[in-house]
Amino acid sequence: MKVPTSRILPLLSIAITLVFSACSDDDSDLIEHHFNPQWSPDGSTVVAAYVRGTAMAGGEVTGPGSPAHPGTELAILTVNTRSKRIIDLAPLRTQHALYEFDPSGTVLLLAQDGRLSLVDLNGTLRGSYNVPGAPQHVFARFVEGAGNVVLCASGTTQLEVRRLLFDPTTWSVIDDSLLMSAPAPAPLVALTPIGRDGLALRFENGVVRAYSFDGTLLHSFTTDSYTTINAWHQRMVYFQRQFGSPLLYVMEKDALSTLDLSSGAKSVLVTGQVIDMDVSDERNALVYETKTGDVWLSSVAGLPLSRIAPQNLMPRFSADGAGIATVERLNTRTDSLRILRFF
Repeated sequence: MKVPTSRILPLLSIAITLVFSACSDDDSDLIEHHFNPQWSPDGSTVVAAYVRGTAMAGGEVTGPGSPAHPGTELAILTVNTRSKRIIDLAPLRTQHALYEFDPSGTVLLLAQDGRLSLVDLNGTLRGSYNVPGAPQHVFARFVEGAGNVVLCASGTTQLEVRRLLFDPTTWSVIDDSLLMSAPAPAPLVALTPIGRDGLALRFENGVVRAYSFDGTLLHSFTTDSYTTINAWHQRMVYFQRQFGSPLLYVMEKDALSTLDLSSGAKSVLVTGQVIDMDVSDERNALVYETKTGDVWLSSVAGLPLSRIAPQNLMPRFSADGAGIATVERLNTRTDSLRILRFF
C-alpha cells in the first residue's frame, strides 16, 4: 500500500547502525570505504563495493582503491543478523561500478569490458555473455520476468539493444534477440527499463531517449550533461505514479529533474548539485544527496523536506519502502553501512 505524501516525513525513525568500522589513532593511515549500496529484492541483504587501502601524506591512496588498483571487493551485509562479510570478485571491478540483483536475489549482474557476468554472493561466476562486436560501452539491466536482461551496447556512432533470456537455474543464455539498432548521438552512460516494454538511454551529451522494445522512439529529452567517475551518478530511476504519468528521475549538472514519459515534458524539482538519489513507488517518496553531504527525504514532487542525519550518503530505498541503506561517513578515511528504518 502506498503511503500518502502527507505522512512521509513523520515516518523516518532513528537510524540504527547495523555495521560499522572505525580507525583508531594508531592506524589512521588506513582507509575503509563503501560505495553504491544495493538491496536484495527481499530486503534481507545489502551489498556495497568495498575498498581497503592505505592513505599516504596528502591523502593519496595506494593499493586497493587507488586509480591504479580499483577495488574488486564486495561487502555483504545480512540485515537480520547484522553481520558483514567480504568477498573478492576480481577481476571484476566493484568500486565506482554498477551492479544489480536479479529478481530472485540469486546473482548480481555486472557489465564490464564487453562482457556480462553473473556472480553469486559467494563470489562464484554463475554465468556470462560476451557482447558481439567488442563495443566500447555496455549497460545491462534485468527486466520483469526471471532471467530476462535488456542489454545496450554502443560504439562511437552506433548502438544495439538486445534482449537476453538466461536459464535461472544454470544461468546459460537460452535466447538472444536483437531488438533494435540505431545511431548513437554520443557515448552511452546509462540504461533504465521503463515499464514492461521499453527502455530509456542516456548519452554523454545529455540526450535521453525513450524507446519501446520494437525500436520505436517514444520521446527525446535534453538534460545538462556532466562527467563523473561514479557510474551511478548518471543513472535514471523509473517511477510509476499510482495516478499519473510515468516519470524518469535524472540528476543533471545543477539540478534534479523529472522527465514525463507521457507528455515529453521536463520539470526541475531541485536546483543545486544533486549527486545521488532514489525513488520509492511503495513509499511514494524521494531521497537525495546534495554536494554538501546532506541527504533529504521528500515527496516525489520534491517537497516538503526532512533532513536525514548528515554524511549518510548514497541513499537507497529497499524494494518494499521499509528502509533506506546509506553509507555513513565517519571521517575522511572511514565509513560504514547504515540502515534507516521507517515505522
